[in-house]
Amino acid sequence: MPGGTAPRWGTAGASDDPCPTPPGATGDGCLVTGRLSVVSPTGAETPLITDWCQQHPSHSVGDLRFGPDGALYASAGDGASLNFADYGQDNLTGSDVTPDNPCGDPPSPVGTALSPPSAEGGALRSQDVRTNGDPAGLDGSLIRINPDTGAAAAGNPGAASPDPNAARVVAHGLRNPFRMAVRPGTSEIWLGEVGWNTVEEINRVVNPTAGVTNFGWPCYEGPGRQGGYDNLDLTLCESLYAAGAAAHTAPYSTQAARPTR
Repeated sequence: MPGGTAPRWGTAGASDDPCPTPPGATGDGCLVTGRLSVVSPTGAETPLITDWCQQHPSHSVGDLRFGPDGALYASAGDGASLNFADYGQDNLTGSDVTPDNPCGDPPSPVGTALSPPSAEGGALRSQDVRTNGDPAGLDGSLIRINPDTGAAAAGNPGAASPDPNAARVVAHGLRNPFRMAVRPGTSEIWLGEVGWNTVEEINRVVNPTAGVTNFGWPCYEGPGRQGGYDNLDLTLCESLYAAGAAAHTAPYSTQAARPTR
């Protein structure tokens, strides 16, 4: 994760977890980290990756699939709030149960709330692989890895990167890719992506080894700009807009969004 040591749930017992109600997980956050492990037939666990910092109880780790190439694909959401345009400003309740910027997203350390235009936290974690001033996080991404080691699979577009997470990522700019499928007879990866206020998406990665696909969240939702984040004039989004339509991949299919989640 960008901020260094990954937060863990239940480190010193459930009573020490910073998630009391009130204010509740959607108000102040409920800090956890995802883990991808191999479990042996005897039940022994071998962690491969510990990442996916998540502050709110949605948009967590997603789905797993083996590809026809033998690689393991894993998807995950942005770990951000579903209730507001989350760029790393933390809580709206005034509570300090969870520290500001708990994932340590740039440009400020844990304990310092982020602000536009430089903020790279919240949903902007989905664009983290576009920045090179800090280690890449895996929120809002699709990774392609060696299932035995957790390292980037051979042939990944960024396999030569010295950043192990950047080497793993084959797609990003995702909000909540909670379902995934491999189209039989092809290398295509299809992702069911939960939208926010406008559209739901079906996204397609045509060839995971041909290049890193950016689906644009949170700067884009569906075929157009996401108004809540566009209005904040965030540097990560403004630079993506300036790069033109070819800098991100539009959804394969969309439909009107259901209630926010």
